[in-house]
Amino acid sequence: MPRAITDQGFAAALESLVESYSNNDIQFTLKYDYDPQNSPLTKQQLLNLYRVVQEAINNAVKHSGCSRIRIHLSQTDRKLVVHIQDNGRGYYHTSSTKFGIQSMKTRLEALGGTIMFDSEAGGGTTIRISIPFAHNFKAP
Repeated sequence: MPRAITDQGFAAALESLVESYSNNDIQFTLKYDYDPQNSPLTKQQLLNLYRVVQEAINNAVKHSGCSRIRIHLSQTDRKLVVHIQDNGRGYYHTSSTKFGIQSMKTRLEALGGTIMFDSEAGGGTTIRISIPFAHNFKAP
């Protein structure tokens, strides 16, 4: 588990992750419309979410040619929603045969969550992650 999650919480871990990409000439925006310090998700659920976000960022940095990545976390009464949007070349390959994408899907299924990809050539990619709060967590 990333030390920042256990020591400082989920928000600090995400901020540290974004900072680790600071030398890639990519502008990051990280926005919270909920209180990550009082999340109803367990540390194990947050770890799985962190790993999914990490994979999404890594894919965008490596493959999209983007100059900007926006990460927005919001909360409804029943779920946490994460949007990850880049301004890269688009056409995100969502084939389940790709190991990273399959890993993201598997982690989210264990959380009772979903992931959706929206992408078009030249139009960037948006990933929408949704995790319900009342789900009984099952480790992948």
